[in-house]
Amino acid sequence: MEMNRVYTVYQSYNTLFMKKQLLLIALFAGTVGSSFAQQDKVLTHFMFDRTTVNPAATALTRNSICGTFIYRNQWDKINGAPNSGTFNVEADLNRQVPHLFAGISFFQDMIGFNRQNFATLNFGYSLEAFLPFDLRIGAGLGIMNHSVTPEWLPPQTLIDENLTANFSKTAFDANFGLYARHTMASNGHKWNAGISMTHLPAPNLESTQQTLAGTPLGFQSARHMYIMGGYTVTGVNAGNGELDIQLMSQSDLIEWSTQVSVRYIHNSILYGGLNFRSEDMVGLMAGVKPFALASGSAGSDLDRLLVGYSYDFTINQLSNISQGSHEVFVRYCYPLPGIPMTISKHPRWL
Repeated sequence: MEMNRVYTVYQSYNTLFMKKQLLLIALFAGTVGSSFAQQDKVLTHFMFDRTTVNPAATALTRNSICGTFIYRNQWDKINGAPNSGTFNVEADLNRQVPHLFAGISFFQDMIGFNRQNFATLNFGYSLEAFLPFDLRIGAGLGIMNHSVTPEWLPPQTLIDENLTANFSKTAFDANFGLYARHTMASNGHKWNAGISMTHLPAPNLESTQQTLAGTPLGFQSARHMYIMGGYTVTGVNAGNGELDIQLMSQSDLIEWSTQVSVRYIHNSILYGGLNFRSEDMVGLMAGVKPFALASGSAGSDLDRLLVGYSYDFTINQLSNISQGSHEVFVRYCYPLPGIPMTISKHPRWL
C-alpha cells in the first residue's frame, strides 16, 4: 500500500518528466506540507509480524519467548524508496502467569526524507480456559515519532519558499485487537481469525514550524483496521507437510488492501510459497531452519532459528522502473521454563 502515497503524483506528471525523476519527486512530496492518512507498512512475511498490527496476536508460540527481525527494501534501486525494519520480542507467560502474554515491538519506516518510528508494549489475556477455542484480547501502548530530514540543493539565487526544514515530533499511540485460534481434534487442522485497530488516538504530529509560504509541516496519522484469518491443512504429503493459507486486509478507513499467502511447510523445517497483494505485487517466499535441516531433525537450541527471504514482483505502473522488492526475515524462539516448585514430605503425611 506504499503505492497509495505516490500514485496520484505519478499519474498527474507522467507526461512531463522522466519516470525515474518523477518517482523521486513523488516520494519527496510528502515532506512539503502536511501528510494525511498515510498507510501503515506492508510485509510479505506478515504471518510472522501479526503483533505489530494486532496486540492480541502476540506470543503465538506456546510457552516460549521469540525474537523476530524483518527488513524490507521496497522498489529496489530507486533512491528514496521505502525501507522498513521491524523487531519484535514476545513471550507466552502462561507458565509464569496463567493466560497472560506480552511483547515489545519496534518499527521504523523510511521513505524519501520522512522517518517514522514506533515503539509499542503489547500485552493481553487468553480466554482459552473458558471457551472451546483460544480467544485472546490484547492492547498495545506506545509512542509514534515522525521526522523530516531534508537535504535540499536549490539555486543560490532562488530559494523555493515551499521547501521544508528539519523537524521531529513524538506522540502517544495505542492499538487494540481480538484474535482467535483453534486446532481441530478430528483432523489436526488449524484455523485463526482476528480483527484490530491501530493508532486509536490518531495523533497529530504537525510541527510548530511552517514553510516560508506558511504551510504547516507534519503528519496527521490515520486509524487503521486490520482483518486477518487463516487455515492450515496438516498431514499433506504422507504426513510430512502442511499447507498454510493466510489472509490479511488493512484499511485506513478510506482504501483497502488485501494480501493472501499460500505456503507449503515441510517437516516444520522449510517452507516455500506465493504471496499476492491487490494492485501491487506478486511475491515468492522461502524459509528454512538451517541447523535443523543440516541435522535432519530438531535436536538443539539452534534448531529453533528460522530464516526467510522473499522477492516481490511489482505489477502496477511502477513495474517499468522498479526492480522489485526484497525482504529478509529472521526468527528465533526459546522455550520458557516453568516456575520451580519445591515439594517436601513429612513422615506424618506419607
